[in-house]
Amino acid sequence: MILRKRKVILQFIFSLINLVITVVSIFTITNLQASDDQGLIYQDNPNLRSNWYSEFDRDEKRAFKWIIGALEKSNTAKLILVDAKRKASREGKTLLDIVVSGQVSLTDLTVVRKFLPESPQKIQYKYDQVVRISSLLTVMQAMTDFIHEFVHYSYREIKNPYETNLSLAQFIKHTVEDEGGEAHAAYVECLVAAELWGKENLLESHCQKLKQGKEWNREVVIKDFYKVGKDYDAFVQYFISRNGRGPASDSVTNEFPFLSKESSIFVSAAYDLSYPLAAIREYYKVKNTVCINEAKRKNMLTKMLKVKTNLSGQGEIQRSLATLENKCGI
Repeated sequence: MILRKRKVILQFIFSLINLVITVVSIFTITNLQASDDQGLIYQDNPNLRSNWYSEFDRDEKRAFKWIIGALEKSNTAKLILVDAKRKASREGKTLLDIVVSGQVSLTDLTVVRKFLPESPQKIQYKYDQVVRISSLLTVMQAMTDFIHEFVHYSYREIKNPYETNLSLAQFIKHTVEDEGGEAHAAYVECLVAAELWGKENLLESHCQKLKQGKEWNREVVIKDFYKVGKDYDAFVQYFISRNGRGPASDSVTNEFPFLSKESSIFVSAAYDLSYPLAAIREYYKVKNTVCINEAKRKNMLTKMLKVKTNLSGQGEIQRSLATLENKCGI
């Protein structure tokens, strides 16, 4: 009888031990699964270091749904995505309507203008923005590029190149320094990466350089964008005064006090240049396109001026022609 009781007790003890081992094993497996993607567990479980386009079998919508869900684990990213969704909603769209894959990550703005041939001075504008995420990136890189581009989409003020006449210096500052600009997007990118994966993760070489002490500082990020390295001399040449008097460096110093010959930290994927010089290329590219289109409209305006008999109609056309002269020299 005593032996039987001992046998029952021993069996009970072994059962408890097996139960504890099972619980510990489940706990360990769960923790290992979590640590594989730094605490983020979703229906899909891609390898963050693999190409995102391949990991999701080239199914962009599925990939972007996952990326949005993953990013929302970051408080910073969640707030930005709320603003992005609100803006998209005003346009009758969702984020998935706006984002597509591409060769490089960027936010495209297309300005569509409409006017009747008989009244070319009266123009209507429509704006269409598309966010492109490079298909060549890892899952982790795609996530940081996604939030970077949606900072542009959500906060960067649209400067209609047909209606605004920004100087070259103003355009560069708008590109780099303004709300929703490159420095803002890079700053947010690092905050989100730290919240998702910890401050010492894969983006260390990129983000640690943007710190002031233990924290990221947006002004430090702006300064780092003006480290143009080998592009310095090419940049300065664009600011030589027209009359040849006064060194270009004086103008550059006044407009861009942070400009430095230190090696570039940030390089534009679209132009493979430091961002300030890339902004110069973009400025002249946009201006050239605008002026080609405006030359066509000028011909219409000139013809209309000849047939307009009332003074108010003539005045409206003459103001339009003066604007074209000021903007494009045509």
